Amino acid sequence: MHRLSLIFACGLVLAGCASPPLVVRGGSVDVVHGKPVALLASPADSAEASHAGALVVERLRGLGAGPAGASPSYLLQVGFSALPAKVGVTRDMTAPHGPDNWTSAPAKARPLMPGRAGYALTVVGLDAATGLPAFSATATEHRRSTPDAAMQRLVNAAFPPAVGGS
Repeated sequence: MHRLSLIFACGLVLAGCASPPLVVRGGSVDVVHGKPVALLASPADSAEASHAGALVVERLRGLGAGPAGASPSYLLQVGFSALPAKVGVTRDMTAPHGPDNWTSAPAKARPLMPGRAGYALTVVGLDAATGLPAFSATATEHRRSTPDAAMQRLVNAAFPPAVGGS
């Protein structure tokens, strides 16, 4: 009986570790269908942010965005960062910090559980003609992982592959 309880407890812990990324989207990514997109890069971008940007561009092309052109219709701002344990991501810094304002709420302190670090991916698609945001997606997760594996999961969560696609 003790062994069964231990197996059940381990299963609950592992199930909690495998929770999917949290995603918040604004606008529709469908606007890029058939239109060229380009990464709006900065010299200050980390290698991880540049790699995440390349994955996002590849995914959007898989979802119907046009090939790179001389003048893209949409410019993509992409950020990828590590989140320390017990740090959350808010939707709007100017709003009160109520329960509805968190994209990923900070973990509650628990005895003997220091919390897990995580990762965040943020993408904003800007209309190149107006400079205004056309769509956005933020995906976060708190789980033990390598940056590359987390990046792939977060891109998949933010922009799910087309049915029959990659």
